[in-house]
Amino acid sequence: MKARNRETGTDGKAKLLPRYMLLTKIHHHYLSRVMLRHRKLHDSLLVQNLLKQVNLLSTNEHSGVRGRGQLALLSCCRRYRNACAYSLPRLISLLEDKNVDAAGHEQRIIGATILLQTKYFQGRILRDWSMIEHFLLTLCRSHHNDKESVLDALDNLFATFLSYWYQISLDIPAYVHWDESLIKLEQSTVPFVGYSRMLEALVALLKTNPNVHWRFKLMIIDAVTVMIRDDVPTPISVWEAILDGMVSDISHIREACFPALSSALELIQTTQRNKEESLLGNRLLPDKCFTHWNGPPPKASFTEWNSNVRKKVVTKEYSEQVRACIMQYFCNDEYIEKLCSFMSVVQLGRGKSFIGSHAQMFKGLLKAFGLQVITKLRTFLEALLADAQAYSHESSDVYIGKQCLASELLGGLVRGMKYWPEQDQEEAKGMAFQLISYVLATPELESVGIWAACLRFCLYDRHPRRTSWLVEFLVERALPAHIDLSSHSILTCKRIILVKPILKELGWRGGPIHRQIAHDLEPYLHHPYAQMRACVGSILSVLSRVTWEPREFASMPSPADAEHLSSEQSHHMHLLCCSRQAGMSELLEAPPHTECKLIGSETMLRLVDKCAREWSTLANRCKYMSDGKNCSDEAEEQAMKDSRVQLRHLRHTLITWTCSVCPEYEAMYRCPVESFLPILLPPLLQALDDKDPELLRQAKGCAELTANTPIVDEVLPHVLLAVRSVSKSQSWQVRSSVLPFLQIIIFRHQCSIRKEDMKMVQDLMVSLLQDSQVEVREMASVAVSVLVRITGEELAMDLKTLFVQWSQHDISSMQGRAGEPVDDAREGKAGEDSSDKKALKASLQLRHAGVLGLSALVGAYPYDVPQWMPEILVQLALHVLDPMPIKHTVRNTFGEFWRTHQDAWPVLKGRFTEEQLTALTNLLASPTYFS
Repeated sequence: MKARNRETGTDGKAKLLPRYMLLTKIHHHYLSRVMLRHRKLHDSLLVQNLLKQVNLLSTNEHSGVRGRGQLALLSCCRRYRNACAYSLPRLISLLEDKNVDAAGHEQRIIGATILLQTKYFQGRILRDWSMIEHFLLTLCRSHHNDKESVLDALDNLFATFLSYWYQISLDIPAYVHWDESLIKLEQSTVPFVGYSRMLEALVALLKTNPNVHWRFKLMIIDAVTVMIRDDVPTPISVWEAILDGMVSDISHIREACFPALSSALELIQTTQRNKEESLLGNRLLPDKCFTHWNGPPPKASFTEWNSNVRKKVVTKEYSEQVRACIMQYFCNDEYIEKLCSFMSVVQLGRGKSFIGSHAQMFKGLLKAFGLQVITKLRTFLEALLADAQAYSHESSDVYIGKQCLASELLGGLVRGMKYWPEQDQEEAKGMAFQLISYVLATPELESVGIWAACLRFCLYDRHPRRTSWLVEFLVERALPAHIDLSSHSILTCKRIILVKPILKELGWRGGPIHRQIAHDLEPYLHHPYAQMRACVGSILSVLSRVTWEPREFASMPSPADAEHLSSEQSHHMHLLCCSRQAGMSELLEAPPHTECKLIGSETMLRLVDKCAREWSTLANRCKYMSDGKNCSDEAEEQAMKDSRVQLRHLRHTLITWTCSVCPEYEAMYRCPVESFLPILLPPLLQALDDKDPELLRQAKGCAELTANTPIVDEVLPHVLLAVRSVSKSQSWQVRSSVLPFLQIIIFRHQCSIRKEDMKMVQDLMVSLLQDSQVEVREMASVAVSVLVRITGEELAMDLKTLFVQWSQHDISSMQGRAGEPVDDAREGKAGEDSSDKKALKASLQLRHAGVLGLSALVGAYPYDVPQWMPEILVQLALHVLDPMPIKHTVRNTFGEFWRTHQDAWPVLKGRFTEEQLTALTNLLASPTYFS
């Protein structure tokens, strides 16, 4: 096979075949013979020669040859015994080929990486610790070729190995069939004793080759990180490599070393407490009331095996060595200075946000070694606290970087001090109080997201008793009753935003705090600044979620009964919130008032009732002003204008609140404010009459979101009643906005709505067809068309007679010249309000309502012509010469009918009689419609 590439055909002529084709034919021929014998040959000379050739072809410099050779090699390894033992070590050795100048060097490495990335070879590598060691050391030493394509291929190979890696036992037996001519392996079933040696060898590569490419340094760090185990002590050299990598000049290495140190610190913790017993009592009660309410909460999984193994491995001597190693680094001023600079400067690669892995690293350090480990970091915190005006004179990147590092230090401090002595805890709390006070007193919003994430990290999955000191400090200083913060809205917004993570993480446990926050937010419901109102609406949405409880509506008071809450209960809670005599820790542990029957959504009921009363009062004042009554003096006139502005601001707050809570259910499957929609809908829909274009845009979006919100059957009738009350508004814009809302909500709940409710909606839409405003009548026609599509032909037949009767209402004795438009504005001029003109206007409205109703029936079937539709079309055609806007409606109806039916008109035309087609052709302006 060396040089025989010639095959003689049947015609006696020689055929030149490529070498890989000849090998493929031989391979398939031999494979068929083996399959016929039902066995695999072993140690055959032919098999050995075949494997040599296929290995060469699988890493050939030509891609076409290499692709076929790789398929053949995988097939050989699956079919022939010991084929993988022969091929795998050779493929791994190709990665370390130093003959860079040889022809095809780059392609050979790429071919080897492609094969080693396959599931077959990755599975074989993970079956033997010695092969894992050989593979990792070879891969991390393969830095001889600096071509970008080779580096990318090696990166992909390492990423594939990490994706297949899993924590396997050290007791797996060594594979005894590897080719011993390439690598000497231990043939035993005892635990792998070279684990620490492997980690030390990987770390030694960093020291022996300091100028190696950063990609291979990152490979070594990542490999060491994933190799750290519970049952083997991590060598001290690995700790040193991780600590050195934290101040590396390469940002990728630093970001890999931070979580690596956190993982290593976690694995040396031998005093980890068992969480099973503490969670056992709360399994039936989920941590968050708005998640897992419709199913069992996730079970807490914790095993003592890790702790027991660590106790055997992590000896006292080893712990002292690790402690000495870490303290040697963290007591070095130069090291701390470099660490702070790298972790607080955005230009050096850190993200402009709170990074949980950094905070987790500080948590592990503080938890394992106490407060002294960050003694040197106090210099950074003291410099930060000393410059209270840094936000005004430092660049954005520098300022944000410092805030990020400070927030990560605070998160690690709060989470890591729970097992400290009481004296150390008090000192740590003092540091935390100083830092939080600095944050609350800095009037800027650029870093508020960073600190909100920090607080959420501090409180996540923590019992309120452990963090009551932090919660009390934050809540007391967020919106204090004795300080007027209206002069600095940015500061108030920042404090409100920082309260949100407290509400989210406390969940149902923070009932008293919910009531306190809701009480403190009441003065800001109609704040003059839009930014403040947006913050208030956002935190109200959080309150809606955390106070929501799934319950039967039969045992829950309706929203309309919110004002009938127990007067004793309301008075008691008002005094409690206003006085602030009890601390937050006392409120968390205090039982409910024994004489007051508290309900789950009491906080939101009171808040919604407050909003409804405020809106009603302000709306009545504005109505008094719009009625044209003169004010007695300028002060009263100014008060009226202020009331109008406050009403607009209150509407904006309610819109922001509703828009934040309606589209996001967070595994609730129910809207948390669904029971309050009958109270909230009137002010929301009446905001569509506002002159402010931005508020009008937000109100339209809010109405659409609210209409698409799923509502339970018990609340839906109350919502429809609220919408019907809004339809009687004096503003035609509000009356018009009710109709699209009804279209969406009826379509959304068409399977659950009751018949009497559907009848009420039908009557409302039909009544609005006779509205005095043309725009409302046209919108009602569209709504009736949608209603007919939902309910079917039965409703269409019921409405047909009524609409035909309305359309035949006589106006000939009252109108002047045929086709003359009736101007509603001129009709209302002074001196022309005669009874005849009023009668003419009413007759035109009724006739137009009938025409619009018939148009709605036609529009309900855009691609079909029912048996009753030709008669309707003929009736509509009779009004083509009526006054405006009837004539305009008729022409638009026939134009839309022809647009939607022209494709199928040859078929649909047969449903008309000759008389009907003739009448339509004669009455309409364009005879081509029905010709």
